[in-house]
Amino acid sequence: MRPKILQHGDRFNPVQIQGLNDERELSTSSTIDFEHFPPHVLDHLDEIYTHRNHKRCINLTYLTLLSMTCAVIFWMIYWMIYEHCQRIFSLEETSFLCKTIFISQILIFIFIGLSPIFFILMIISWVMFACSNPIDRIRNDFIGFRLEGSTWEKQLNDYFRCYSSRKRKKLLRKNFGYMILSPYGIIFDELFLLTSSKRILINGTLIDNGRTLKLELNKYFTNEILIYLPEYIINPELIEELRKTLKININANPPLRF
Repeated sequence: MRPKILQHGDRFNPVQIQGLNDERELSTSSTIDFEHFPPHVLDHLDEIYTHRNHKRCINLTYLTLLSMTCAVIFWMIYWMIYEHCQRIFSLEETSFLCKTIFISQILIFIFIGLSPIFFILMIISWVMFACSNPIDRIRNDFIGFRLEGSTWEKQLNDYFRCYSSRKRKKLLRKNFGYMILSPYGIIFDELFLLTSSKRILINGTLIDNGRTLKLELNKYFTNEILIYLPEYIINPELIEELRKTLKININANPPLRF
């Protein structure tokens, strides 16, 4: 079931997560238990992405109403100008206002053409929002871990490789984030969400002496994604757990020596 969505205009306050408020907090644990990954982290991310989807639906609704309204307004303006110009033309006179009829016609056709497009997109978005939650697909079968310090910075740098932004600086100051991997999706903290009803992972390769996991994806906007692993995951037991949960082969290039 979807979490409660705040109405448009309300300020979005994400649920508080233990440990997330202290941006300087660093984990001192040298082991990780995948089976006991804090569930409130996934709930928090679920609420963030649900809010974004809801906002997208609202924006499409506004665009649909705006395009319809503009089409009606320009249609009214066109007929008002047309009636006026009919009298002008009958007197064989010219008017600058009459020269704008053609512009009004173009604007009418543009907004009439955009209205059904926005309407269809709006309906699709609301149906998808109401009927499915993409994060539900991975809740029962995922591995999650926390990235900190230099590993977190590397992951952010890879994500923002082509540009810099205020969001990147804010997340760097936080100094940690969460990565959630599943055969049916990938969640990179509050930055990246990719899910599917079918398995999206094809294969995995450990590179950089096992510190980086390169995942091959199935026919999406990118063919692969790099996951920078924390030091405490680089051991045979947890790599094997990754293989079982993600249901893919994970090879090492070159072979690892634990």
